[in-house]
Amino acid sequence: MKNFRYKKHVPNELGKIIFFEDLIPKKVLRQQFLSNLFTLFFSIFGLVICILMFSHFIISNDLFGLFSALLFSPFFFYLYKAILNFFIIEIGVVCDKGIMILHLRSDDKLIKKRIFYFDTKYEIKIQERRNFHIAGRYRYTYDKICTFFDKNKKVFQINYSFVDDKKSYKKEFFDNCVLAFETFRITRK
Repeated sequence: MKNFRYKKHVPNELGKIIFFEDLIPKKVLRQQFLSNLFTLFFSIFGLVICILMFSHFIISNDLFGLFSALLFSPFFFYLYKAILNFFIIEIGVVCDKGIMILHLRSDDKLIKKRIFYFDTKYEIKIQERRNFHIAGRYRYTYDKICTFFDKNKKVFQINYSFVDDKKSYKKEFFDNCVLAFETFRITRK
């Protein structure tokens, strides 16, 4: 296994590193630039429609304008996420006692980290969802979602999207998380 560049951010309580996404932030951000730019323009378009419909509601007191503005209001969040995607990437780390997701800037500075420790009382549920697309090269894309439950309460969730089941870092991260959790539950019982 290669040496993990961000090992100093991994706490000792997570145990031994089993898998990590070997990504270099500058390189990944450069590769995702065009898709991030498209997402940014799409979010701005939706936000402009939201603002126009809200101003139409204020001027004419038409409830259709308010309804349309509320319908397009999530684009505020999408615009915020689109701007962050230009500067921050996520790197997943799987250890034998938990999972950690690092949020890094292009200059390798840690912004935040999410840590999830395994416990024997947790259960996992894996779902696959099919998404239909009107335009584009592919007709369907798929999401695979793994949710960790404590009894019936959702504790943590990881997911990845794919068109076909080819090799990707997110798929490997997902599969290694599930395998590490199952191994943890078997060894701790």
